Amino acid sequence: MALKITDREYVWAQRDQTLRPHFLRIQELYSEQKIDESGDFSERLLAQVKKLGDRFSDRPQRQLTGGELTELLFKGDIRSLDDAVGAYLEQKDEVWLLIDNLDKGWPTRGASADDILILRSLLEATRKIQRQLERRGVAFHCLVFLRNDIFELLVAETPDKGKDTAIVLDWDDVEAFKKILEARVGGSVPGIRSFDEAWNAIAEPHVGTQSSFSYVVERTLMRPRDLLRFVRRCIEVAVNRGHDKVSSDDIRKAEESYSEDMLKETQFELRDVYTRHVDPLYEFLGCSVNLSKAEALGLVKNDEKLLELLLWFGVLGVQEPRQAEPRFGYEVRYNVAKLMAPAMQDKGFFVVHPAFRRALECR
Repeated sequence: MALKITDREYVWAQRDQTLRPHFLRIQELYSEQKIDESGDFSERLLAQVKKLGDRFSDRPQRQLTGGELTELLFKGDIRSLDDAVGAYLEQKDEVWLLIDNLDKGWPTRGASADDILILRSLLEATRKIQRQLERRGVAFHCLVFLRNDIFELLVAETPDKGKDTAIVLDWDDVEAFKKILEARVGGSVPGIRSFDEAWNAIAEPHVGTQSSFSYVVERTLMRPRDLLRFVRRCIEVAVNRGHDKVSSDDIRKAEESYSEDMLKETQFELRDVYTRHVDPLYEFLGCSVNLSKAEALGLVKNDEKLLELLLWFGVLGVQEPRQAEPRFGYEVRYNVAKLMAPAMQDKGFFVVHPAFRRALECR
């Protein structure tokens, strides 16, 4: 917070004589900490850990008190900086601290116990800051953005659950996708007032008898980046063919490269978290779209753990006789056990997701 204040509040503090002395005090105390400001939050955090390790190596090998650990980490009076920041923020209505990309680069479903410990400690630190600032009458809010799989591990590793409020941002509503596309198209095409106008401005309305937008969405894993990637592929094909608008044939052609992208990306993620099998997705080349339990287990060499991962990643879903359509992980909030149960009990069968069918040349 001291860094953001010194970076963003300079002009404001120069104009406000009440804030100016507090601002100058923060500048002075923050510079004494000699904190490396290069890199993102996670890189600075790792740099601090390394710095702490180097300093700790010079100390006797015994358990440190909280005060000794603080002295090792900061090499200065952190209380003075804390007081200075608090005094500055007393002049504000409220404070929002947003932490994102902390899990950037962490493999999907592959976070370690140390990673989760860092998260737990971070959340406890934000609660401590909240208590400190509330004593000064400052409203403090902190949001930490995490991937779904990281949050699951965090909950599982936290003994005193319920201290923090979770807000789930699952993209399982087609209407939300329409808003994204409408905003994107509206930014470059004037006069757009609805989704239908936006989509009709760039694409033909149907692929065969199906809505062309529904055709595209069904081939995503209900992630905005998938939608935008597929649409970009469609536009690239249309431009290369000299078309003013994306045709149904352009969409089908774009599906080939999009499906290859999805296959390669998922294969790389699987390599990060599961090394027992080399390129397991290629075992599904030429397979049927619908797979019995025996067929699916045969393709994964009877490895149920790998089968669970394929369901979690959305490569496979499950079709039950009582349902009109198969369900995939994102439709059950990634509750893989619930999704997998009917197929394992021979009350349903596995289905390859439409996003992967072209690349896997499914029958």
